[in-house]
Amino acid sequence: MQQKTQPWALVIDDDPALLALVARAMRGEGFVCETAEDGEVATKKLSARRYDVVVVDLRMPKLHGHAVAVELLKSSPGTMIVVLTGLIEPKLARDLIARGVEDIVFKPTDPFVFAAKAKALLQRCHDRKEREEEKEGEIARARADSEETVGRLSEHETEIEESYTGSVRMLASLIEQMGRMQGSHAVRVEETAEGVAVLAGIEGSELRNVKVASLLHDIGQFGLPDPVRSRPPWELSPEERKTYEKYPTIGVVLLSEVCGSKPLIEIVESHAENFDGTGFPHRKRGSEVSLAARVLRLADGLDTYLLFTNQIEHWEAARRHLARMRGSAYDPEVAELALAYLAEREARTREERIATVPAEKLRAGLVLAQDLYDESGIFLARKGVRLTEEMVPRLLSVVPGSRIRVYGS
Repeated sequence: MQQKTQPWALVIDDDPALLALVARAMRGEGFVCETAEDGEVATKKLSARRYDVVVVDLRMPKLHGHAVAVELLKSSPGTMIVVLTGLIEPKLARDLIARGVEDIVFKPTDPFVFAAKAKALLQRCHDRKEREEEKEGEIARARADSEETVGRLSEHETEIEESYTGSVRMLASLIEQMGRMQGSHAVRVEETAEGVAVLAGIEGSELRNVKVASLLHDIGQFGLPDPVRSRPPWELSPEERKTYEKYPTIGVVLLSEVCGSKPLIEIVESHAENFDGTGFPHRKRGSEVSLAARVLRLADGLDTYLLFTNQIEHWEAARRHLARMRGSAYDPEVAELALAYLAEREARTREERIATVPAEKLRAGLVLAQDLYDESGIFLARKGVRLTEEMVPRLLSVVPGSRIRVYGS
């Protein structure tokens, strides 16, 4: 046998003559062999040490061999069990094989042939175990390689997603400059929508859809007349209001031409629907509107109100607005989450160190604490953007001598 040490065997049988013969034959095949004349003696020996092979009779006094085999299969699953019995009972034999007994040999049999067979079976078990361990090792290595690959892909996916979202953010800022010159309305809406969405349990690809839809929610306003785009919705005339309420549908038409935009369409189309059904374009109400669109409705409505009333980052005004609009324009549960988000954001803002530095002191890595415009009022960069090596010299060329608010210094 291909063993570093001699294998141990225990032979259990209440026939003393057969017990001695089988033990002698097992020793002749290289086993260190012990014996037990009944199930109780066997149980004591099995609790004292581990055996490679156990040969057990079934019909024995004190403790039946079936009980010994079943208990051993539970307590020592690596031990090979061979039943040597004169009891021919097909149902019992099928049960033992199903539980994991290696073989059943019926008496009478040649003890020396039996011992040779036991040796071969044990070698086969060892070979099978080695193959299983080798296979498990291969699986473990494959799993490790897979996890490493997934990790690399996740890193690339994060980079791609950040690049994608950044591109959409830049596009949204450019679109906004065609009208109100409001700087980073879409980016502020994205920030609020993301914060509330996370509290609402939105995650993964759905959270990304919320962020991208937030950046593109006003894309349908691109073709609206300037007098409609540049004024608060509540100040529009009835005719202007009709024109204005078409913009979500126009946005969906534009987005539908873009490959992969399907998850965004419902969010953008429904982001102006009110919780009480008085919104537009389809007068949907309550849960007829997806949670993502209800979150965007609040984020857009809140920033629009604060923007046109010149109260951006006026926390008390934001809370009053949410209290006034909950249950009508805004889902009450989403409004509660928004209050929690605003409280956290207000605390974070108070803790942030803001410094005012000359434009010439700008450097890569600083984060803008304000929307940045040139002398003629053209929007250049949004609040919250992290300056890069490429941005700094170009900003200096258009805002020389300006003093700029940044986080940290």
